[in-house]
Amino acid sequence: MSTWPADVERDQHDSAVSEWLTMLKAEQSRNGHQKAETPRDWLIRGSDLLAEPDPGPTPWLIENLAVDQAITACEGRWKTTKSYAILDLCVSIVTGEPAFDALLIPKPGPVIYICEESGRAALWRRLDALCRGRAIDRGRLQHLHLAANARVKLDDSGWQRELTAQALETKPRALMFDPLARMKAAEREENAQKDMAPILEYFRELRDDTGAAVWFVQHTGHQGDHMRGTSDMETVWETKLKWKRDAGSPEVTIMSEHREADAAAPIRYRISWDHDTRTMRFPLVEGDLKAKVRAHLAEHPEDSANEVVDALGTNRKQTLAAVREIRDKSGSD
Repeated sequence: MSTWPADVERDQHDSAVSEWLTMLKAEQSRNGHQKAETPRDWLIRGSDLLAEPDPGPTPWLIENLAVDQAITACEGRWKTTKSYAILDLCVSIVTGEPAFDALLIPKPGPVIYICEESGRAALWRRLDALCRGRAIDRGRLQHLHLAANARVKLDDSGWQRELTAQALETKPRALMFDPLARMKAAEREENAQKDMAPILEYFRELRDDTGAAVWFVQHTGHQGDHMRGTSDMETVWETKLKWKRDAGSPEVTIMSEHREADAAAPIRYRISWDHDTRTMRFPLVEGDLKAKVRAHLAEHPEDSANEVVDALGTNRKQTLAAVREIRDKSGSD
């Protein structure tokens, strides 16, 4: 590293100062240490912010489950059907078909799903079973872009450029990385903030550059309560989906949390596999609230949604959603 010339006085030789600084910057640039200029528009006045148009309510990628353009953490133990269900959600986002036969997709579009825990044949079997189970023509999945064991590394600058370029070209509604543990260098420690920070920062850059939601799958630790790894993973998500399944049970629960929206009630779906037809479906298990709403509407079909809320004394937001869902589905039958 260049040092200040000892034979000149700083306050007397401005030209020497300028020459030395120029030499130092050139050397830093050669060594890759020169910092980029800090943009001068990174602060905004509160009055200017509120002078902008109202952005409206928080938008949904999947109604009441996943916020649009959100970094989404998907966590849970092994054998909870996370990967299978996420692939099913990909099918819904691409086709516009309701997720779990119930949750609306406000704006369908392409999806990039990158799977590093299953090979191409296993991915084919899963996708085929889901299409069979939901009677979805395979041709409707032309905008579902898949990678199976492609050895994607999220901490590799070349892969980062490739992923961003693919996303800018395909304009996906979501990019999904399953699982995160397989998409980093082996020497990168999950529990070390300094090791995981470059990947988490890339998620933010990818979301900002593409306008897509960015999902990552991470297993919980041995206790099954929290995601493995550094606590920074808890700071980066804007939606978190948590899978839970009792050993041997065909029913799975997903709980959701959001930074910019109220948490909806947990949803429960049933693993419905038919060996003879090779079909897989994940229909929702009707909860107590929906059953109460359905029973009330059977006796009082003319009641408004607000009257149903008053009569049952249940959570207003969840009850209104149940009334809308039941009546919408009844109207389409």
